[in-house]
Amino acid sequence: FGGPRVSSAMAYSADPGGASSASSSSSSSSSNTTAGTAGTPTMHPLVRDLFKRFIYVGRDYPLPPPYVRDKAREAILKNKDLTDAREIIEAVKRGRWMVKEIIGVIQLKKYRALKKRYYDDRDADPTGTLAQKAKDEFGV
Repeated sequence: FGGPRVSSAMAYSADPGGASSASSSSSSSSSNTTAGTAGTPTMHPLVRDLFKRFIYVGRDYPLPPPYVRDKAREAILKNKDLTDAREIIEAVKRGRWMVKEIIGVIQLKKYRALKKRYYDDRDADPTGTLAQKAKDEFGV
């Protein structure tokens, strides 16, 4: 696919040359606000994974994908000052719960679309009885 291939050591390295050193890896893992090269903040791996889950699930959400991406980014930036590992894990748990809720909305959307394809409005009416439907269809 497009782009250069990067080894896993280079992808997680803090310095631009790709060589990992003990000082750069220990300093980047101890703080969530300082990064290796340009002073850009680093993201906790669980938070990055959660954001990727939001992006992946947001493709099928009834609203456009940028809506889900922006809401996820907004929620992550709201909690960017968390430093305690327990607080970060609790926030990630809440985020994963939201991903499950989004999946539920998507499943409901797909179920309703499927139901519309195979049943007309009268068949989908829960108040109609089988006897009434048989009387209407077969004249019994």
